[in-house]
Amino acid sequence: DYVSGGRDFYVEGPNDGMQIIQTQRGVHVLVQGWQLLFEAKEGEFLRVGKYLKAERAPMAKEVPGISISGQGRGCNQTSGEFEVLEIELISGQIQRLAVNFSQRCEKRMAPIAGMLRYNSTER
Repeated sequence: DYVSGGRDFYVEGPNDGMQIIQTQRGVHVLVQGWQLLFEAKEGEFLRVGKYLKAERAPMAKEVPGISISGQGRGCNQTSGEFEVLEIELISGQIQRLAVNFSQRCEKRMAPIAGMLRYNSTER
């Protein structure tokens, strides 16, 4: 895929510098030069479940939004899907998060696929 250049990336540990920022409709994750954005459709907030037919976040309004970028690479047009396996907020702060995802740049390129786990009990 274009974004990862076909390479695998793995980040683990308490000092990985991960930041998770709550957005109006979901979460924006920053970690080691990578940005991951997952959003429900307009008027909703992420919850456990599958999000199909996602388009480029944050511009997607009628459908869920996804945007995976990093290492100086991103997509102009995006299609994808993701599944929220776990999400827990306390006082507006993300405490636990588990997301599996797949995204295609320009809606036709090979996909980048991955999983994100933050203080999660999911594997």
